[in-house]
Amino acid sequence: MRKRVCVVAKAPRPGRVKTRLCPPLAPQAAAALASAFLVDTWASATADGREAVLVLEGDVNDLPAPLRSAPRWPQAEGDLGARMEAAARRCLRDRDAAILIGTDAPGLPPSLLAGAEAALERYDAVLGPALDGGYYLLGLRTCPPGLLADLPWSAPNTLEATEHRLGERGLATARLPTWFDVDDAPSLGLLQQALRADWVRAPATADALATTGTTA
Repeated sequence: MRKRVCVVAKAPRPGRVKTRLCPPLAPQAAAALASAFLVDTWASATADGREAVLVLEGDVNDLPAPLRSAPRWPQAEGDLGARMEAAARRCLRDRDAAILIGTDAPGLPPSLLAGAEAALERYDAVLGPALDGGYYLLGLRTCPPGLLADLPWSAPNTLEATEHRLGERGLATARLPTWFDVDDAPSLGLLQQALRADWVRAPATADALATTGTTA
Protein backbone atom coordinates (compact mmCIF):
# COMPACT_ATOMS: atom_id res chain seq x y z
CA MET A 1 0.00 0.00 0.00
CA ARG A 2 1.36 3.42 -1.00
CA LYS A 3 0.97 5.94 1.81
CA ARG A 4 1.89 9.57 2.38
CA VAL A 5 2.03 11.57 5.62
CA CYS A 6 0.47 15.03 5.33
CA VAL A 7 1.78 17.46 7.97
CA VAL A 8 -0.89 20.17 8.29
CA ALA A 9 0.76 23.33 9.62
CA LYS A 10 0.74 27.10 9.91
CA ALA A 11 3.91 28.97 9.06
CA PRO A 12 5.27 30.09 12.47
CA ARG A 13 4.76 33.86 12.48
CA PRO A 14 4.48 35.75 15.80
CA GLY A 15 0.90 36.49 16.77
CA ARG A 16 -0.52 33.78 14.50
CA VAL A 17 0.67 30.57 16.13
CA LYS A 18 0.44 29.12 19.63
CA THR A 19 -1.69 32.04 20.80
CA ARG A 20 -3.12 29.94 23.64
CA LEU A 21 0.40 29.86 25.08
CA CYS A 22 0.51 33.66 25.30
CA PRO A 23 0.93 33.95 28.26
CA PRO A 24 3.10 32.40 29.60
CA LEU A 25 4.99 32.99 26.34
CA ALA A 26 5.49 36.22 24.43
CA PRO A 27 4.37 36.00 20.76
CA GLN A 28 7.98 35.85 19.48
CA ALA A 29 8.82 32.99 21.84
CA ALA A 30 5.59 31.20 20.92
CA ALA A 31 6.52 31.43 17.22
CA ALA A 32 10.02 30.10 17.96
CA LEU A 33 8.46 27.18 19.81
CA ALA A 34 6.02 26.54 16.96
CA SER A 35 8.95 26.51 14.55
CA ALA A 36 10.69 23.89 16.69
CA PHE A 37 7.49 21.84 16.89
CA LEU A 38 7.39 21.83 13.10
CA VAL A 39 11.01 20.69 12.78
CA ASP A 40 10.49 17.83 15.23
CA THR A 41 7.16 16.81 13.71
CA TRP A 42 8.71 16.70 10.25
CA ALA A 43 11.47 14.46 11.62
CA SER A 44 8.83 12.07 12.98
CA ALA A 45 6.83 12.17 9.74
CA THR A 46 9.84 11.29 7.58
CA ALA A 47 11.42 8.73 9.94
CA ASP A 48 12.09 5.28 8.53
CA GLY A 49 11.94 6.59 4.97
CA ARG A 50 8.30 7.68 5.01
CA GLU A 51 7.06 9.99 2.28
CA ALA A 52 5.69 13.25 3.64
CA VAL A 53 4.33 16.57 2.40
CA LEU A 54 3.87 19.83 4.27
CA VAL A 55 0.33 21.20 3.88
CA LEU A 56 1.04 24.83 4.62
CA GLU A 57 -0.94 27.91 5.57
CA GLY A 58 1.19 31.03 5.33
CA ASP A 59 4.44 32.21 3.79
CA VAL A 60 7.17 29.70 3.06
CA ASN A 61 9.73 32.31 4.13
CA ASP A 62 8.40 32.05 7.70
CA LEU A 63 9.32 28.36 7.83
CA PRO A 64 12.45 27.16 9.62
CA ALA A 65 15.26 27.00 7.08
CA PRO A 66 15.49 23.18 6.89
CA LEU A 67 11.85 22.94 5.79
CA ARG A 68 11.78 25.62 3.10
CA SER A 69 12.70 23.05 0.46
CA ALA A 70 10.35 20.35 1.78
CA PRO A 71 7.57 19.12 -0.53
CA ARG A 72 4.53 21.24 0.18
CA TRP A 73 0.97 21.97 -0.83
CA PRO A 74 -1.04 25.08 0.04
CA GLN A 75 -3.90 24.61 2.45
CA ALA A 76 -7.41 24.93 1.05
CA GLU A 77 -9.92 27.53 2.20
CA GLY A 78 -12.45 26.82 4.92
CA ASP A 79 -12.44 25.45 8.43
CA LEU A 80 -10.12 22.73 9.67
CA GLY A 81 -12.37 19.97 8.38
CA ALA A 82 -12.46 21.43 4.87
CA ARG A 83 -8.68 21.87 4.84
CA MET A 84 -8.08 18.33 6.06
CA GLU A 85 -10.52 16.92 3.53
CA ALA A 86 -8.84 18.77 0.67
CA ALA A 87 -5.41 17.51 1.71
CA ALA A 88 -6.64 13.93 2.07
CA ARG A 89 -8.36 13.93 -1.31
CA ARG A 90 -5.31 15.39 -3.03
CA CYS A 91 -3.15 12.74 -1.41
CA LEU A 92 -5.52 9.94 -2.40
CA ARG A 93 -5.31 10.88 -6.07
CA ASP A 94 -2.04 8.97 -6.34
CA ARG A 95 -1.65 7.15 -3.02
CA ASP A 96 -3.68 4.40 -1.39
CA ALA A 97 -3.80 6.05 2.02
CA ALA A 98 -3.37 9.49 3.55
CA ILE A 99 -2.11 10.00 7.11
CA LEU A 100 -2.78 13.51 8.43
CA ILE A 101 -1.02 14.93 11.47
CA GLY A 102 -0.63 18.42 12.91
CA THR A 103 2.39 19.91 14.62
CA ASP A 104 1.06 20.01 18.20
CA ALA A 105 2.72 16.72 19.16
CA PRO A 106 6.47 17.26 18.72
CA GLY A 107 8.41 14.06 19.14
CA LEU A 108 5.41 11.96 18.08
CA PRO A 109 6.84 8.43 18.23
CA PRO A 110 7.37 6.96 14.77
CA SER A 111 5.92 3.75 16.22
CA LEU A 112 2.50 5.46 16.24
CA LEU A 113 2.86 6.27 12.55
CA ALA A 114 3.86 2.67 11.92
CA GLY A 115 0.75 1.61 13.84
CA ALA A 116 -1.39 3.83 11.63
CA GLU A 117 0.16 2.31 8.51
CA ALA A 118 -0.53 -1.20 9.80
CA ALA A 119 -4.12 -0.32 10.70
CA LEU A 120 -4.77 1.06 7.23
CA GLU A 121 -3.89 -2.32 5.75
CA ARG A 122 -7.07 -3.65 7.42
CA TYR A 123 -9.32 -0.65 8.09
CA ASP A 124 -10.76 2.23 6.07
CA ALA A 125 -9.66 4.80 8.65
CA VAL A 126 -7.59 5.17 11.79
CA LEU A 127 -7.68 7.76 14.58
CA GLY A 128 -5.03 8.63 17.14
CA PRO A 129 -6.84 9.86 20.27
CA ALA A 130 -5.43 12.85 22.16
CA LEU A 131 -5.79 13.44 25.89
CA ASP A 132 -7.88 16.58 25.32
CA GLY A 133 -10.68 14.77 23.46
CA GLY A 134 -9.37 15.48 19.97
CA TYR A 135 -6.92 13.46 17.92
CA TYR A 136 -3.31 13.76 16.84
CA LEU A 137 -3.66 11.63 13.68
CA LEU A 138 -6.27 10.75 11.09
CA GLY A 139 -5.58 8.12 8.46
CA LEU A 140 -7.91 7.51 5.52
CA ARG A 141 -8.13 5.18 2.55
CA THR A 142 -11.11 7.09 1.17
CA CYS A 143 -12.45 10.59 1.73
CA PRO A 144 -15.98 11.18 0.39
CA PRO A 145 -17.12 14.81 0.13
CA GLY A 146 -18.33 16.25 3.40
CA LEU A 147 -16.67 13.56 5.51
CA LEU A 148 -15.34 16.14 8.00
CA ALA A 149 -17.91 18.89 7.49
CA ASP A 150 -19.59 20.61 10.46
CA LEU A 151 -17.70 18.69 13.13
CA PRO A 152 -16.82 20.30 16.47
CA TRP A 153 -13.17 21.30 16.42
CA SER A 154 -11.00 21.95 19.49
CA ALA A 155 -13.75 20.47 21.65
CA PRO A 156 -13.83 17.68 24.25
CA ASN A 157 -15.93 15.55 21.87
CA THR A 158 -13.96 16.08 18.64
CA LEU A 159 -12.70 12.48 18.56
CA GLU A 160 -16.09 11.02 19.44
CA ALA A 161 -17.90 13.11 16.82
CA THR A 162 -15.37 12.26 14.11
CA GLU A 163 -15.47 8.57 14.91
CA HIS A 164 -19.27 8.67 14.76
CA ARG A 165 -19.14 10.44 11.38
CA LEU A 166 -16.76 7.87 9.95
CA GLY A 167 -19.10 5.12 11.09
CA GLU A 168 -22.10 6.89 9.53
CA ARG A 169 -20.25 6.90 6.22
CA GLY A 170 -19.55 3.18 6.49
CA LEU A 171 -15.83 3.45 7.23
CA ALA A 172 -14.41 0.75 9.50
CA THR A 173 -12.17 2.66 11.90
CA ALA A 174 -9.28 1.62 14.17
CA ARG A 175 -7.87 3.47 17.16
CA LEU A 176 -4.23 3.98 18.04
CA PRO A 177 -2.84 4.45 21.57
CA THR A 178 -3.61 7.79 23.19
CA TRP A 179 -1.01 10.57 22.98
CA PHE A 180 -1.08 14.28 23.83
CA ASP A 181 -1.20 17.60 22.01
CA VAL A 182 0.47 20.77 23.26
CA ASP A 183 -1.75 23.81 22.92
CA ASP A 184 -1.97 25.38 26.39
CA ALA A 185 0.16 25.89 29.50
CA PRO A 186 -0.75 22.59 31.26
CA SER A 187 0.04 20.49 28.18
CA LEU A 188 3.28 22.43 27.70
CA GLY A 189 4.16 21.44 31.25
CA LEU A 190 3.43 17.80 30.39
CA LEU A 191 5.75 18.07 27.39
CA GLN A 192 8.54 19.48 29.54
CA GLN A 193 8.16 16.61 32.00
CA ALA A 194 8.22 14.12 29.10
CA LEU A 195 11.38 15.68 27.68
CA ARG A 196 13.13 15.56 31.06
CA ALA A 197 12.13 11.91 31.50
CA ASP A 198 13.33 11.13 27.95
CA TRP A 199 10.12 9.43 26.91
CA VAL A 200 9.63 12.11 24.29
CA ARG A 201 12.53 12.99 22.02
CA ALA A 202 12.11 16.36 20.35
CA PRO A 203 15.54 18.00 20.19
CA ALA A 204 14.53 21.22 18.43
CA THR A 205 11.71 21.73 20.92
CA ALA A 206 13.99 21.07 23.87
CA ASP A 207 16.48 23.61 22.53
CA ALA A 208 13.75 26.21 22.00
CA LEU A 209 12.43 25.75 25.53
CA ALA A 210 15.94 26.05 26.94
CA THR A 211 16.64 29.16 24.87
CA THR A 212 13.48 30.94 26.01
CA GLY A 213 13.81 29.72 29.60
CA THR A 214 10.13 28.75 29.50
CA THR A 215 8.63 26.92 32.45
CA ALA A 216 4.95 25.98 32.43
